[in-house]
Amino acid sequence: MKTLVVAVAGLTVLTAGLAAQQRPRGRAFADGALVRYGSKLGGADAGSFGGPTFGVQAGVSLDKVTLSATYLEGRLEPRSGSTDTVPRDLVEARLLLGVQPVPWLTLGVGPHVRAFVFDTTTVRWVMWQARARVQGALPSTRLETYVELWYALSAKVNLPEPIDHMQGGEAGVVLRPRGSAVWFRLGYRVDGAQLASGGRSESVEAVSFALGIGGR
Repeated sequence: MKTLVVAVAGLTVLTAGLAAQQRPRGRAFADGALVRYGSKLGGADAGSFGGPTFGVQAGVSLDKVTLSATYLEGRLEPRSGSTDTVPRDLVEARLLLGVQPVPWLTLGVGPHVRAFVFDTTTVRWVMWQARARVQGALPSTRLETYVELWYALSAKVNLPEPIDHMQGGEAGVVLRPRGSAVWFRLGYRVDGAQLASGGRSESVEAVSFALGIGGR
């Protein structure tokens, strides 16, 4: 918690120093993804699921400071050979305060909630994440590439075992046609959690497709 307070305080001071009296800029996009979720217990498969998810993100920027919100949901079905055969709904929501100290780097911090809902049970993960994103244009093309890494400064889950650590990343390409405010994105993301018992781990992978307007 001390690390979280220091990170939030530091980012708040930095954003306050960078924010200027400029007109805010908005952005929004629709996001679809093919998601795979897996759980292991003692190194053995404890369930593997997959399915499509759909979501939206909206944000507003003022100079170098950005505030964005993301929501997505979908239905995950058991994959072939899974030892757990109960389908579940995946719901995720995230709020992120970011700052862009240089054109190619964005830093952010904020809460992220992920829930798996099945039968009468909901497994809920609540995280405070620190994120760093590097993005730049490919020479002589309309394409940009990006890499984003994140780490959970704090995390809780309503399982018997506490979380030891959580981290993840994403990489992909962005295409913005010349003279257009519309852009397209293709990406791959993966994250994982190790529970404190050392015997249980969780992972989520996704290939995502996005269509947006405004900043990206």
